[in-house]
Amino acid sequence: MKKKLLILLILLLRFSSYAQKEVPRFQKEVKLNVPLLLKANHLGLGNLAPVFIMENRAGKLHEFELSWFSLSRDLEEDTNSQGKVFKNIHLRYNGGLRYQYTHMFSAEKRISPFIGGAISTIWYSHTFKPMTLMKFPSSQVRNTNALELIPGFRWRLSERVGVDVSIILNAVVHKFNFDKIENPALPLKYWRNWNNELYVKPFEQLHTRFGLFVKL
Repeated sequence: MKKKLLILLILLLRFSSYAQKEVPRFQKEVKLNVPLLLKANHLGLGNLAPVFIMENRAGKLHEFELSWFSLSRDLEEDTNSQGKVFKNIHLRYNGGLRYQYTHMFSAEKRISPFIGGAISTIWYSHTFKPMTLMKFPSSQVRNTNALELIPGFRWRLSERVGVDVSIILNAVVHKFNFDKIENPALPLKYWRNWNNELYVKPFEQLHTRFGLFVKL
């Protein structure tokens, strides 16, 4: 009986050691992306985007990017027919997120080409609250979702610091637009208007992205 327990213990230890070798260890990185946008022969600089990265031993990356985020509340002065001053309220929200899965072809080398696939979403919301009866409350929502193909390369400058360059190609794009104007002179069904668009235009916009990453 003791001999069987000893053999079982040895087998469990070997299996545990083997399992530990097979489970990938994730290295954590932080990165700052600088996007460049080329559209209709116009070059523009996008918003700086912080990124959190998890990399395993096989050279697979999981990237979580906050494209941008802003929340604002603005007051707009308005005057009614009696000359009284009101302050209308504008509430605006912007946000963007991207998840990217990346495969590096030569993860152990200093310069490694890669191919990635990503899903991204961008959200814009504007709410208008008038303080006078001369204007109507309104709201707008703009949402863009995209499936992206992302080729590029990584260059490790040192053990902890490196840069990457990539091109973002929009493979499939979905857009959702919503508008609402609370006009009491119209039936409720005419207050709202929305539409959906789905199309494939890989080269409508060409995004070139530069990133600086640091291993934690």
